[in-house]
Amino acid sequence: MEHFSWWFLVQPLVTITVGSVAWLIYYLQKRDKKREAAAIILMEIRLAEKRIEEIKRSKRINPNIFSPLLISTRWNEYNHFFVNNLDKDEMDAIDNFYNDCITIDRSIEQRSASKQLEQKSQAFHATLSKLAVKATDQDNFEQEKNKYIKIIVPDKALLSADLPQQIIQDIINNITPITNSNIGYKLKKIASYE
Repeated sequence: MEHFSWWFLVQPLVTITVGSVAWLIYYLQKRDKKREAAAIILMEIRLAEKRIEEIKRSKRINPNIFSPLLISTRWNEYNHFFVNNLDKDEMDAIDNFYNDCITIDRSIEQRSASKQLEQKSQAFHATLSKLAVKATDQDNFEQEKNKYIKIIVPDKALLSADLPQQIIQDIINNITPITNSNIGYKLKKIASYE
């Protein structure tokens, strides 16, 4: 009788076991990454919504002390994790929320620069007024003004400063909250908060 080798029976079982363990580890790691991504997205959204509420309550934005609504924007990096959990409209709602926050942040940055520009413009016009008072006639004023402009104002940007306050206010008034919506509930469920 030939010697029966148990290895031929054990080898497929070992291969199946090792493959199953590898698949289980992969699945668990992917699930953990998805949970982590959902938690990060929720944290970003909550922080932005909190800051939006602060802006609504104060009704004024001081660009010099304003913190951006979004410290980071991980949505574009992680949105692929949620394709099977959120429908297209829900994905679009989160996209729109992030885009609105980015627009607000950029508008506030622009407003800060515009405010500085406005202050410089006021100083410019005040100096022109002083030159006008000192001028003996129109020709003298024009000469002094042109000298001043050549020295102080290399471009004409100081003559008009545009504040994007209305853009910011319109977006803040119309932004759709995410955290307490059905979308927020789904993200909380994925992040295992509920």
